[in-house]
Amino acid sequence: KIQNHSWSHPNLATAKLEKVQSELADTQKIIKQVTGISPDKIRPPYGAGGWTGKIDPEISKVAKNLSLTIQNWDIDTEDWQQPRGIGTDKLTMIKKQFDRSAGARRFNVLMHVQNETARDLPNFISELKTWGFTFQKP
Repeated sequence: KIQNHSWSHPNLATAKLEKVQSELADTQKIIKQVTGISPDKIRPPYGAGGWTGKIDPEISKVAKNLSLTIQNWDIDTEDWQQPRGIGTDKLTMIKKQFDRSAGARRFNVLMHVQNETARDLPNFISELKTWGFTFQKP
């Protein structure tokens, strides 16, 4: 599912209301224009201001006005860190995150658009299946 992640990737938790408004509204507009879909979720850059119990009031206000639900990730693959991708060196760390969330039925997994992540995705999906996960169509 397509989510709003802001226009220029600023820390929205420290931004003034007008900046938060332009970042999210401009992104909503272009996503709708290009895809025909209006996102219904916002994942703030860096997760800043978007964690339960620590929701930034400006993000909350703008999100509500744009009919967006604030949602951060449950699992961080850290695919952007060296070595990039989701290789075997990161699978143990990712498995520990899943294990800490035992009993959860759905996960929002953070991955980035990079060649290395795309390269490793088939193996990552296979590994998730061996861990007992199944996939649904959006």
